[in-house]
Amino acid sequence: MRGKARRGSDVDLLATFSVNPGLRLYSVEEEMTQLLGVPVHLLARDSVEAMTNPYGREEILAEAKVIYG
Repeated sequence: MRGKARRGSDVDLLATFSVNPGLRLYSVEEEMTQLLGVPVHLLARDSVEAMTNPYGREEILAEAKVIYG
């Protein structure tokens, strides 16, 4: 969505869960990789909001786009 995609690019997704998925997050990430056919990096929004690095946290949240609401 940022116009930087090229062959071999991955997909970074930030998800909000009603219930913490725990380790299931990794299997969801693998399933999405299989469905999309490209590597997927899946982050839980609450984990990003809890990051101690304010620069990383703010950069991720500032670039977030709602694709399903």
